[in-house]
Amino acid sequence: MRAWGGGFSAVAAVVVLTACTGGAELAPPPPAAVQAPSPLREADRRAAEPGPDQCTAWATTPDEATAALTTAEPGSTVCFGGAELAETDLTLQNSGTPQQPITLLGNTTVVQSVAVAADHVTVDGFTTRAGDGLVLEGDGLTARGNTVLDAADEGISCTRCTDSLLERNAVARAGGVGISIDGERIAVRNNEINTIVAREGGYADGIHFFGSDHVLSGNTVRDIKDDGYPRPPRTTCFWTDDRERPPTVDVEITNNRCVNVDHQCLAASAEDAGSLGAVGRSHTLRFHNNVCATAGSPAVLIRWFPHVEVTGNDFRASQSRLGISIRDESEDATVLDNRFGGDYPMFRLDETSSPGFTASGNLAR
Repeated sequence: MRAWGGGFSAVAAVVVLTACTGGAELAPPPPAAVQAPSPLREADRRAAEPGPDQCTAWATTPDEATAALTTAEPGSTVCFGGAELAETDLTLQNSGTPQQPITLLGNTTVVQSVAVAADHVTVDGFTTRAGDGLVLEGDGLTARGNTVLDAADEGISCTRCTDSLLERNAVARAGGVGISIDGERIAVRNNEINTIVAREGGYADGIHFFGSDHVLSGNTVRDIKDDGYPRPPRTTCFWTDDRERPPTVDVEITNNRCVNVDHQCLAASAEDAGSLGAVGRSHTLRFHNNVCATAGSPAVLIRWFPHVEVTGNDFRASQSRLGISIRDESEDATVLDNRFGGDYPMFRLDETSSPGFTASGNLAR
């Protein structure tokens, strides 16, 4: 996992021009389902460019990007365009304010990656290809309307973020995870994630979530397969655990679609807490009104994670052996009004998870 560490450079912002590098993969990536827009031609620049009152700086070359990012200040809108940025890594370390955020406006421009280690910044409308995707850390961040293709690791990561928003982004063929969040009060909504591939970590997942008070809503995760690898990876739409991560507390996952994914729709585990006798450190998860068309059994796996509600979901797999598994001291679980697409056990829980368990209104179609 990528994370910003240590102190930042004395230089406020840098742009690194790098060549694209290859690397061996466990399996060839599937065909593209999301296509990157063509870079802006100079003749198209004026048509795509926002009005002069909106752009405080415009960058079409790496040198221009360096200058614009270095001098960005609260209220700045830095606009980007042109083909010369296609192998450029953009990095911003200047912060805006809640009243005057800094905006990086991509206009569908292709770059290699965008990294922000700052507060109150919006990253809007970039296409990243074959780099690190979007790498975010800070407070009050927004990533909106970006397309992330062939990222080496996470497509979009928001690490140690608070009060941040990831919306209407498209991620395809990232190497391990489509979107990963870690922090407090992060909203992840209306994003499209597909064809994630396993490269190093042994997993190919849609969304990883860690921390507290997050809302994941209206997202679509699809077409994540475990075939074609020497050892099949884990493939899950929504995943959290507590290994080297903060506890996960009070998260809502609602109105999402998980389609053609080979393993779980949701897996929530707190194994470290279980081994330390600290079950309850991670708790309270609401999984509501989601569509799960996955091949794994169970579709939902809960371990060492009390106070989970699984309500109003549509589990469409017809060949599953089990709908919901609740285990390992996951007390006070609620399973209500879910629909299951086959003749298999709708839920199963072990004795340690039975205190406080409630179930009703579940139907097998």
